[in-house]
Amino acid sequence: MVEKYPMVGILSVVVIAVFLRTQWGASVTWGLGIHLAICAFLFAHSPSAQRPRFGLMALTFALALCFSFHHGNALEQSERTMARWKESRDAWSKLLGGRQWHPIVMRGTIDQPVRLRRAYLSFGTSAADRDQPPKSISELGWQSLTVLRVQEIRSDAVWRPSTMSVTLTIDERTRDLLPGDNVEIHAQWRLPPPATNPGQWDMANRYAEMNYAAQAKVESIHHVSRWKPAARFRLDRTMAIVSAIAIESMERNVSFGQSTLACALILGQRDMAAWRLQEDLLATGTIHMLSISGMHIEMIAAALIVFGSSLAIRKEWLLGGVCAVIWSYSILCGANPPVLRAAIMLTAAFLARCMGWQYSSLNNLAIAGVILVLARTSVVFEIGTQLSFMAVAVLIVSGERLLKRPSALQSLMAARSSVWRKSLRAGLGWCIENIRTSFWVWFLTAPLVWTGFHVLSPIAIVLNLILWIPMLISLVAGLGMILLGWLPVIGTVLGFLCGFQLWIVDEVVKAAERIPWGHFWLVSPPMVWLYLFYAIGLVIASLFGTRLRSARRRVLFSLLAWFLLGLTIDPIFRAYRHSGFAKKQMTITFLDVGHGSHVWIETPDGQLWCYDAGRMGDHERSYRGMVDALWAMKHSVIDSLILSHADSDHFNAMDGILERFTVRRFLTSPQVLDHTDPMLLSLRKNLVQRGVKEFAWLRGTSEEHPGWSVFVLHPPANDVGRNDNANSLCMMFEYAGRKVLLPGDLEPPGTSYLLSHPSTPIDVLMAPHHGSIHSQVERILAWCQPEHVVISSSQRSLSPKLEAYLEPDKRNVLITGRDAAIRVSIREDASIELLHWKNGAWQPFTKSPDR
Repeated sequence: MVEKYPMVGILSVVVIAVFLRTQWGASVTWGLGIHLAICAFLFAHSPSAQRPRFGLMALTFALALCFSFHHGNALEQSERTMARWKESRDAWSKLLGGRQWHPIVMRGTIDQPVRLRRAYLSFGTSAADRDQPPKSISELGWQSLTVLRVQEIRSDAVWRPSTMSVTLTIDERTRDLLPGDNVEIHAQWRLPPPATNPGQWDMANRYAEMNYAAQAKVESIHHVSRWKPAARFRLDRTMAIVSAIAIESMERNVSFGQSTLACALILGQRDMAAWRLQEDLLATGTIHMLSISGMHIEMIAAALIVFGSSLAIRKEWLLGGVCAVIWSYSILCGANPPVLRAAIMLTAAFLARCMGWQYSSLNNLAIAGVILVLARTSVVFEIGTQLSFMAVAVLIVSGERLLKRPSALQSLMAARSSVWRKSLRAGLGWCIENIRTSFWVWFLTAPLVWTGFHVLSPIAIVLNLILWIPMLISLVAGLGMILLGWLPVIGTVLGFLCGFQLWIVDEVVKAAERIPWGHFWLVSPPMVWLYLFYAIGLVIASLFGTRLRSARRRVLFSLLAWFLLGLTIDPIFRAYRHSGFAKKQMTITFLDVGHGSHVWIETPDGQLWCYDAGRMGDHERSYRGMVDALWAMKHSVIDSLILSHADSDHFNAMDGILERFTVRRFLTSPQVLDHTDPMLLSLRKNLVQRGVKEFAWLRGTSEEHPGWSVFVLHPPANDVGRNDNANSLCMMFEYAGRKVLLPGDLEPPGTSYLLSHPSTPIDVLMAPHHGSIHSQVERILAWCQPEHVVISSSQRSLSPKLEAYLEPDKRNVLITGRDAAIRVSIREDASIELLHWKNGAWQPFTKSPDR
């Protein structure tokens, strides 16, 4: 095995060395050095027949040692970059204004091709703009994204030199900016925010890795002007021009309303695709179609070879031309690792064919892996690269098995069969073998997808087989439009063909997403389960091989047993939380969702109650941070989903949550159930379709549970005003003598109704209406005298007037927009612990000097 696939063995050892170097540090390098010395000794003192094996082992460990050093240097370089980035951040912190947007004037060079993104959010910075509801997509259009390499910054009317890069977002579509353009911009900028919730991507670390200093944004291209001639001789500038022409051609020619999907599928402009379609593709296991990947490169190469062969082009010229096309296309689409993997493999295979060399596809795959790791060792940890290599390896192994010659008996039976029987048998065999291959690809990549995206999509086994033909046709037609779209008739025909095929893809994916049991959203198992899944598969495959059917069954049944064990982890964990062995406490978590609200109540008996789920801004994607946080904290079932009132910034994430979690019941006020808001009616329809029962709770409703209780203080049965806020559902949770009050967006005249209750001491109060002074918060503070006040909003909510109410009593005031996600844990002995999310973990809350 090792002698037949030496590069596979080398890549395996290199990847393990890189991984262990990250986990255990320099000790791994010493261990590899010791193994290398042992192999060198055995090579020198072994019989000549054994020397090739020990020589290969010595070479493998030598390469692993080099890559270990290489990765160690990369880690040290990353740490130095992070340190320099933090120094620069601290130096510019006053000018940048921390996490808040501040005006700035900069001069610099556009450093990357512009990418387009559907614009869901307005960049208005005034208080009036922030209070307006989000605009529709048709009103906002598009955003343009690029990187600006800053050369000068204007400070105090003086231009000061600077050397840093910032990401630049323009709140409209522009074709005027190209790499190499020197521009002056009047923008807003800020530091990239760190992760403030569990499961959230840490943008600050990513910016440090990419050596970006800050985020900048402008509302219009009119705030961007030229200040000196552009640097025109740049490859990325040429590619950006070609990409812009191709996008225009697709928008002009692609029919059936599929031009944005065509740009995403063919040009790598993924953010141009509708968000709903992106989510459907993820759910059905076909998201790889939206990202330019190795599959696209291989489809294009196959189509070009077939077309060239039909024209009887010489093999050398044909393969050379195909290589030129796929490398140009790879650069045009961004040259991500899966694309480079396919381009390297095809180039190596074509070179071997032209030179008459023998080659192995698995060794080619391993060569591509070694080259990618040499270029950037961190590629080992990227899920897209892992999925690409895993899927291709399975396809290669399956393909080699399918190429076996039939036995003599099978050949004799086939010879005696009629033509239609032969055709039927061949077609049936093709379908069975392709379904079997598709199953293995899905099954062996499913753990990676599960841990990375929290979804299992068995529907993908069949769906990928159905969609590859329209995908291939649309890709070839799209490439034709890039080359010939300027010809009216040809461009129209190719656009119709591409649009029709993509319409088929769109409709099939939409239908597949609605198929029951086609996909499952699940809490991911621990990473150790993932590592052991592939370790078990490799060990069994090494011991028994994969050629024989019995050997493949051993691999399948062993991995299937381990897979089923992974499915039981979440139910076991939920049973533990409900058991008497779990730690008895009530935990209230306030997520940082900006201007909005999402609160968890984890009860002593293991239940999870969610109070509101929404945020101001993008209605389509508002749920993302909330569901990621729920998954990160290993929640899969919501016992009670609560809506305080009918404002969208309190419920626009609920549809996304309902799709991904089991919700046992929905609690709200009678006023919400009588509301006629279209978004709210759509939410309630979704609840009915999923069999979630609705319950109307009003003043006086209560529930007693073992050791804890919940009581509704507001609203009464009748409306107290036309304002939805005045009828907010105010709930009080009590455990171990401690009380927590969640009042929604309560404001007058509802405030007076709440205060008609006898004065009640509250330990933790969520400030009504995100800390707004219009909610008469001073009256509520005097009524309940809370020890801790949590404001679920941005840092702007802490106004001087509100501070004047809070500071005299020395209350502990926490703001999610400033302090990140906040956890209040009430223990069985009535003690309270305050935690907030910092550096990827829950840490004790301490006041910093700036507060």
